Amino acid sequence: MISYVVNAFGKRAHLPAVLAAIRSQRGLETYEIVIVDPASPDGVGAYAEAEAANDPRLRVLHVQDKGPGQAINAGLAVARFPLCHLLDGDDLLAPTATVTLLEDLNTHSADAVIAQGGFYTGAAPVFPADIPAPTWVVVPEEALRAMIRYAPSNMSGTLIRTDFARAFGGCDARVWVHDYSLSLRACCAGRVVLTDRPVWQGPAADESRIMLSQKRQMFHDFNAALAYLVSDHPEIPAAMQRLALNRATGRAVKWLRREARQSAPVAAFWRYGLSYLPPQVPLPVAPMLRATLAAFEATGKIRRP
Repeated sequence: MISYVVNAFGKRAHLPAVLAAIRSQRGLETYEIVIVDPASPDGVGAYAEAEAANDPRLRVLHVQDKGPGQAINAGLAVARFPLCHLLDGDDLLAPTATVTLLEDLNTHSADAVIAQGGFYTGAAPVFPADIPAPTWVVVPEEALRAMIRYAPSNMSGTLIRTDFARAFGGCDARVWVHDYSLSLRACCAGRVVLTDRPVWQGPAADESRIMLSQKRQMFHDFNAALAYLVSDHPEIPAAMQRLALNRATGRAVKWLRREARQSAPVAAFWRYGLSYLPPQVPLPVAPMLRATLAAFEATGKIRRP
């Protein structure tokens, strides 16, 4: 029994195909679809309500626009079934996506599984008859380190136990972008499996995607999610905290030099250099992580919930 939670802000044009892909999932007898409409200006709410009038499995949740993270959290709060497949409102699932994720979840006795996806050009994606076996799998014991190091997070490849997500709070409500904070918190709170199974595809030309059109926001929120995680969980091993500092400080310096085409302040280079010190050398990691946010805030607008 699955609850599909769909953040549909700005995705009216994609919703018919998204719903068709959910309804075409193989091997599922009982499911519901929760369309979260964060006051989307493109008619998402009206379209979803019309769909719900003809489909008792579909519900529409109207909320204020406080970012995609809080939209997903609102859907998690009302989900009726013990498992939630989280979705961005422009991603299409492969026909066996959910049952494949469920198989991986059960195989590893996990609380969540996070798989991967890709992008299509043209009118629609072409999926293989069967989702291929993964070329890599990260077991729960290594998931937090891998999530900090490589950030293999995404919504549409995430199947998560509903009670588990509610227990750790879902997406961090202090951060605008949704997927990375949820993935970090899940890896810290329980057993999460990471895999490269390709279970979804999104439109390559969709400029509303955060990763395409809002890189400053995305990188800022990656660092903010790490800062909040370390502040909330000082028990995270020192080596892993140092890895988080290295990734965040490097991200800030590279943003200024490559994207903003500005000289990074000396303090930013110092923080990056200090991140290479061995974890036995004490550093105020949480404040240093928060300091990296200035690189993004000084070069443009940052949205907050």
